[in-house]
Amino acid sequence: MSYIFERPEGSPDTVISISKDGKTVIDANGYPEGDVKIQPYKQPEHWNVLPPSLRVPTGHGGSHTFLTHEFISAIVEDRWPTVNVYEAIAFTLPGIIAHQSALRGGEPMKIQDYGRAPA
Repeated sequence: MSYIFERPEGSPDTVISISKDGKTVIDANGYPEGDVKIQPYKQPEHWNVLPPSLRVPTGHGGSHTFLTHEFISAIVEDRWPTVNVYEAIAFTLPGIIAHQSALRGGEPMKIQDYGRAPA
C-alpha cells in the first residue's frame, strides 16, 4: 500500500493498494501483482491531541508540529524522543553512503553503526 499526500494542484490524499483476491502476491522480481485500487482518502484531524498553540498547518502533511510536541514532551519527561539523533543517523546515513558508493561506480562501502539511544 502507498499513501500520497494531497498536492498543491488540488489532488486529494490518496491510498493506492494492489491485491489479488484479497491477498498481495509478489512476482519473481519482487513486485506486487494484482488489481490496483486508487482511492481518495480523508485524513482524520489529529490536531486535538496537541496543545492549542501547536494546532497549525505545517510541512510534510502536518507532521512538524507533532515532532515538535514529541521533542518538547521528551525534555519535560526527561526521556529520549522517539525520533532522536540515533534514529536520524540510522535513517539518513545509508542514503549518504549509497550516494558516495554510486559516485565511485558502485563500490561496496561500510555504514558505521552509531548505536542506539540509551534505555
